[in-house]
Amino acid sequence: MKWAFEQISQGTYSVAEIWKMAKQRGLTNGVTSFRDALKNIGYCGKIKVPSN
Repeated sequence: MKWAFEQISQGTYSVAEIWKMAKQRGLTNGVTSFRDALKNIGYCGKIKVPSN
């Protein structure tokens, strides 16, 4: 998944193209699961941790 996020951040390929390349690299998720993971705030790094 890290590789996929890096590819998406570069903006060179579409999500569908990255999914196909990730499948060739051994990803076992289907396209729907892949897209869901990309939207997951845990994977995206959007979880805010309060600083104390």
